[in-house]
Amino acid sequence: MEKVVRGVRLALGILGLIAIIVQMTHGLRFNNLVISNFFSYFTIQSNILIVVVLVIGAVISSRQFYSSRFQLIRGAVTTYIMTTGIVYFLFLRGMEAELQTTIPWVNFVLHTLLPLYALFDWLAAPSRTKISFRRMWLWILYPLSYLVYTLLRGLVVEWYPYPFLDPSIGSYGQVLISSIMITALIVLCSSLVIGGRNLRERSSAAVEVE
Repeated sequence: MEKVVRGVRLALGILGLIAIIVQMTHGLRFNNLVISNFFSYFTIQSNILIVVVLVIGAVISSRQFYSSRFQLIRGAVTTYIMTTGIVYFLFLRGMEAELQTTIPWVNFVLHTLLPLYALFDWLAAPSRTKISFRRMWLWILYPLSYLVYTLLRGLVVEWYPYPFLDPSIGSYGQVLISSIMITALIVLCSSLVIGGRNLRERSSAAVEVE
C-alpha cells in the first residue's frame, strides 16, 4: 500500500510540474508572458511548493517523511495549496483569460486536483507528531510576506496578479478588506489542517482501543 501511495505522490508531482511548464510556455508563446509576473502568482508558487513536497514525500524514507520538520513544512504547504483552490473557486472562476490559465486541464490540475489531493494525502497519512495551533502562526508568515511583496512590486511595475489586490481597480481600502478576508481564510485552512490531523489521530486511537 505504501508503494501505491508513493507512486501516486510521484505521479501527481510530475503532473503538476508538467502543468506549470505547459502554462508558462503557452503564456510565453501566445500571451507575451513576463516571467517575473508568472512566478508572482500565488497559484504558481503554492503549486511549485506542493510539487516539491509530493516528489520528496514519494522518494524519502518513511522515517524522514514522518520527521517533525518535514511534517511541519508539509502542513504549511497543504494550507497554501488549499487556500489557492478555495480562493479560485470563490473569487477567480471565470477569469481564466485574465489569469492566463486558459488551458482547461492545466487549470483543473493547478486549481482543483492538487489542492484536493494535498488535503486527502494529509488526512490519509497524517503527521505522527502533534502540531500545536501556535505553530499555525508560523505558516501565515509566508502568505503575509507574499502580500507585502505583491503590493510593493505592484507600485514599481504597475502590475498585480489578482484583481482583488489591485488598488487601481478599486481602492486601497478594498485591497485591505480583501487582504483581511484572505488572511482569515488562511487561518481557517491552517486550523482545518491541524485540527484534521488531530481528529484523525483521535479516531485512529479510538479504533485501536475498540
